[in-house]
Amino acid sequence: MTRRPELNTSQRVVALIEANIGEQSLNPMDKIFELDQFTSSNFTKLTEFQPEIIICPLFTMTFDAIDVGKMMVDTLVDAKLLLLSPTLPRPGMVLHEIKEACPNLNVDYFNLVRWNNVRLLSA
Repeated sequence: MTRRPELNTSQRVVALIEANIGEQSLNPMDKIFELDQFTSSNFTKLTEFQPEIIICPLFTMTFDAIDVGKMMVDTLVDAKLLLLSPTLPRPGMVLHEIKEACPNLNVDYFNLVRWNNVRLLSA
C-alpha cells in the first residue's frame, strides 16, 4: 500500500503584515512573524528574518500592496507576496498594475487550498 504524502510538511518563513488569517490556516511547522502595523522601520526589522512569503491585504486605510511591493524591491527582499483580497471583478488587471509598479515582484492572491499544499504554492 502506498502512503499518501502529508501536505505542507516543509517549514516556511512567513511574514504576516496586518493579515487576519485564522489560526486554522497556519501550519504549525511554519515560522510566522507578524507585523501589526506596516511602517518602514517595522518592515526593515522584518527583513532580518528573510521571509520566503509575505502575506498582506491588497489595501487598507494606511497602505496597499504596491507600498509593500516597493518596500520589498527597495530592501531586496526576495519573497513571494500573497495578497488577501475581497472578490474582485478583474483580479488579473490588479495584479498587472502591481507588477507594473514593482517590476520583478513575485505576487499573487492568497488561496487557502494552495497554501495548504506546498507543491501548489511553489508552482
